[in-house]
Formats: sequence, C-alpha cells, structure tokens
Amino acid sequence: MARLMPNGNDRGSSYDRRARRAWLLSPASGFGGDGVKVPCWECGAMVSDRTIHVDRIVPAHQGGRYIRSNIRPHCPTCSHREGQRVMAALRAAADPYDADGFCRSCGVEFWASRRAGHAGDCPVGVEEARADGW
Repeated sequence: MARLMPNGNDRGSSYDRRARRAWLLSPASGFGGDGVKVPCWECGAMVSDRTIHVDRIVPAHQGGRYIRSNIRPHCPTCSHREGQRVMAALRAAADPYDADGFCRSCGVEFWASRRAGHAGDCPVGVEEARADGW
C-alpha cells in the first residue's frame, strides 16, 4: 500500500536538483554565473555547485514551484536568513494582536483584554477563553 505524502516529491529527483543547480551556475540563467560559480542574488557572495541553495522567488506556501522562472541562486547564510524572515512574517500574520498590542478584531488592548475580556462577540476572546480553560 502506498503512503500519501503531504507534498509529494516537490523538489524532484536528484537528477532534477543537479540540473537546476547547473542551470543557475551557467551564463544562460542570467545571474552572472560562469558555469562554476555564481553570485548570491542577495549579498553577492560567490557560490559553487556544492554551496548553492536554490531559492524560490514565490515561496512554496504561496504556491511557488521549482521552475526556471521562479528560482534564483542563494548562499547558505542568506538562505537561512530568508527562512527566518518568512517564518517571522507568518507568525506576525497569525497573531491576533497588531504591533501596538491591540486586538485586530475588536480593538481592545492586550492587557485590558486580560482583565475585562474582549468587546462583544470577538472571535479572539472566544479562542483565548478556550485556551485559558475558562
């Protein structure tokens, strides 16, 4: 019986990945490569076949695929930094409170919501009540 994987083999086979890296290193890709090294698109550090990270312009969680029009060369340092930025943005988007500490749904300040609750039928107040065990 075959197991169903959530995203299948999104990156392709090892041959696909090797061909993708070779294309990014080549002058044909337009990133300034010479066939052996190419500059990182973000910081300009030279990366080789062994150190290159393939970065998707449109990320996977937004439907981006590993196709030539959606990839660019990345050095390991910038690649990890990019991952941290994406995760921070996803966490901020999921936070029910804005940067100033006010509820995005009803406008009540965070600490005031802890003392007196949320305004009206705010869905955030209902979720917090379940999480706190009220």
